[in-house]
Amino acid sequence: MENEKKIHVGFLAERMLRGFGVDVVIDRTAKELVKNGFEVTVFCINTDSTYENEDYKVVQIQSGLHHNPFKTELSARKALKRLNFESDIDIWIAETYPFFLASLIMDRPVIMVDHGIVLTKGLHFVRRIIFAYIKFVQNHLYFTNAARVVNISKFTQSLTPKLLRKKQEIIYNGADNYKQPLEDDISNFKKENGIVDDDVVLLYVGRINSKNQPYKGTAELVDMFKILKKKHQNIKLIMAGFGDEEDKKWLESEGIIPFICANDEILALLYSITDCYVTASKWEGFNLPLVEAAHFSVPYVAYNAGAHAEVVDEKSGFLVNNKQEFIAKMDKLVTNKEKRLTMGENAKKNAARFLWSKVGLEYKNVIDKILNTRKKDFNIGHLKQYDHNVVDVITLNYNGKKYLDPLFDSLKKQTYEKIRVTMVDNGSKDGSADYVAEKFPWVNLIKSKTNLFFSRGNNLAVTKTKGEYILFVNNDIVLDSDTVRNMVNTMIEKGKYNVASIAAKMLFYKNNKVIDSAGVIMTSNGAPFNRGIGQIDIGQYDKVEEIFGACFGAVLIRRNVYENIVGPLDNSYFGYFEDVDWSYRARIFGYKSFFCPNAVVFHDHSGTSKKLGYEWKYYLIHRNFLKTIIKNFHFKRMIFKGGWKTLELINHLRKTDDNKRKYSIIKILAHITYSMPGLLIKRISIQSKRCVSDHECIRFSQGESSFFDAVNYEPILTLDTLGAMFARLDMIREFKDYEVGGITSRIAYLNERKMMIEEGDWEKRTASLIESLEKYIGKEYVKKFIDAVVYQKTWKK
Repeated sequence: MENEKKIHVGFLAERMLRGFGVDVVIDRTAKELVKNGFEVTVFCINTDSTYENEDYKVVQIQSGLHHNPFKTELSARKALKRLNFESDIDIWIAETYPFFLASLIMDRPVIMVDHGIVLTKGLHFVRRIIFAYIKFVQNHLYFTNAARVVNISKFTQSLTPKLLRKKQEIIYNGADNYKQPLEDDISNFKKENGIVDDDVVLLYVGRINSKNQPYKGTAELVDMFKILKKKHQNIKLIMAGFGDEEDKKWLESEGIIPFICANDEILALLYSITDCYVTASKWEGFNLPLVEAAHFSVPYVAYNAGAHAEVVDEKSGFLVNNKQEFIAKMDKLVTNKEKRLTMGENAKKNAARFLWSKVGLEYKNVIDKILNTRKKDFNIGHLKQYDHNVVDVITLNYNGKKYLDPLFDSLKKQTYEKIRVTMVDNGSKDGSADYVAEKFPWVNLIKSKTNLFFSRGNNLAVTKTKGEYILFVNNDIVLDSDTVRNMVNTMIEKGKYNVASIAAKMLFYKNNKVIDSAGVIMTSNGAPFNRGIGQIDIGQYDKVEEIFGACFGAVLIRRNVYENIVGPLDNSYFGYFEDVDWSYRARIFGYKSFFCPNAVVFHDHSGTSKKLGYEWKYYLIHRNFLKTIIKNFHFKRMIFKGGWKTLELINHLRKTDDNKRKYSIIKILAHITYSMPGLLIKRISIQSKRCVSDHECIRFSQGESSFFDAVNYEPILTLDTLGAMFARLDMIREFKDYEVGGITSRIAYLNERKMMIEEGDWEKRTASLIESLEKYIGKEYVKKFIDAVVYQKTWKK
């Protein structure tokens, strides 16, 4: 059936990087599962661009790798607990340590893939202890709780306890990874690397560093090549695989041709020009490159170790037992071309056993068997309590009747179809509730007799809805018609599994050229502000970017993250900083936020709250600022920043003559003192789930400043404002714009010398500069900036 939901497979791996055999295996297995009708997502700690454009998704997750395995497992446990709430994953395949922990944590069945524990001979004593620990817990704890254990060879199976045999399955890797290159490409490649027709090319592919992976035998292979080179000047050894510049220099100094972290195209060419594959590895769970070479009709010489005897045969090459025999067999193949060709043909025939299409079918059978046998106690999709792709728009209203028509009209015009709207009326006295009930019957109206304020009101609405996404919007917001669609698309494109929220571009309703928010950032001293606030919108934020968090005036959130992982807004905040607190929690729990520049909304900044006066706002902002610090910051940072803020308030209390301000400060300090036990309990819970440092939260503030007067609700117009605008526009442009760069330089020059330039010259040069910006900021703001910067000199006040 076309509309039948696909089974969603989630892979768990340490990394997806170029140069690692296990990563290639995961990639090819995932591709085959997709071909067999599965949806596939690979979750990993480290990744690069190698696998970013595949038919499956790669999602980077926050989980640390440490020398101490207990720390590694603790970090992995936190990551797995978060992933356990991802209700659309039907079955997990854990490929590498530390994610074998999944068998103890995940509610869904977990298949463990045992690639084996490497030979530890030659490693440092501490590393041998660590590997022994990993081997023990895998075999006796993690594997025993798995739904199935897949071994990549009989050899790796033989290294596990016999009690696991009933749940073990042997699935050999495929090795048909590369297509045969064109003859012209092969010829050109040979010329580029100085290889002529009479040369005999030996090839090794794998990890190169002889110190970190001594079992790979690369140092021994180099020694044997040097011995053979004395006898046969026409042999060349190519070593390709994972390594660094030091490894490259070492190989070059030994007369070897190195290819560090070669891509697929290069590897195909290397196999095509090879006459004999050689490996001195003392341990292999499968040895993928050996069988890959066989697909290109390449014979081999290898030690009779690990799974080698399973994946090759005696007609395809030589398995040897010592160094002398290794050199002798290499010598035999180097001097006997006919033997090479015969063995090469046999190698290709033998390699036909190892096809990825076969691997895909075998994994499909294992998955089907697991899910079918668990029908009674496992129902695919049993956690799918959310309405797929539905966006629940939630807004609060308190005496804001005048804002409702523009808001709901803009929601009605959205191009995204799966939208439901809920409004919580916080005990309005202006007839808002009755007005909505009569004029907008399609709005789900929740009436509250009292003002629940921001957190409680939104949290109440969340419990009454069940869409996959939540869109919080203020009642004084008007949305562009494509806003919701663009936010959902950005969420999906950025890999929703590690994304908590998407921030809209918020422009002021009355001054719609001025930015209200392009997301929220946190400065190094702990003070947050709206990114870009007070700047004229000239396109300087027109780029999808990772940010600290989102302003909850217009934010799209994954319900799963909100309800199950980060948790709801803190009900004790009432107003202000709720979004900062929530964003901080999401960030330190390992989730990301992104800014969506083409999701535009227009906001009457503090339209409802500003009539209540600044003193009320001052109390809530500073009170909630301290609460956020106490709950979320690292301990030392909490003590320093919290103490600094408290001393600042006490000093202000001592110096001010404003009785209202004194009363506000006293209330702040009293509330924090009274709330401290509860705050510390919340802190313990939050910090126990921490995955990233505070630095990860504050790094987004670099180069950002606020250009908004929060008391008078108006932008601050200075050369600093212009400088920030154009410097950022210059930075995000893909191609260098010399006009913008010139403007940025002129602004910086005048700004640096504004205290030294003579009055008349200042006015002339500055006015000339600002007038030249008309095409960017418009005539209205040219006049405003000239008045503020040239004549009023706001930068002096």
